[in-house]
Amino acid sequence: MNNVSLIGNLVVDPELRYSQSGNAIVKGTIAVRRDNEKSDFIRYLGFGKTAEIIAEHFRKGRQIGIAGAIWTGSYEKDDGSKVYTNEVCVNRVTFVGGKKEKKESVEQIDDSDEFPFR
Repeated sequence: MNNVSLIGNLVVDPELRYSQSGNAIVKGTIAVRRDNEKSDFIRYLGFGKTAEIIAEHFRKGRQIGIAGAIWTGSYEKDDGSKVYTNEVCVNRVTFVGGKKEKKESVEQIDDSDEFPFR
């Protein structure tokens, strides 16, 4: 079973792009508190409607809840060394926290059927 759920803050604005076939793809990084002094920086990737929702409603610093699966990969640097990667492939996003002016209700969006591939 490969499931992960995280709540954290966006480190950068979500980066939205579209594939040649027109599918939305979003990527970015969230900071997740490990304890009072340390945070982990987790990369995420989302597709379809989930990608568009993240890009439209979330900005750097905003709190977000994501759920999905951990994807691993690797690539080779110019010097020939191999770099291994991990990221969360998001299939569900949750609005948490809120703006200082007003509290926002918790809302979940499940997009698990819109993965372009698995």
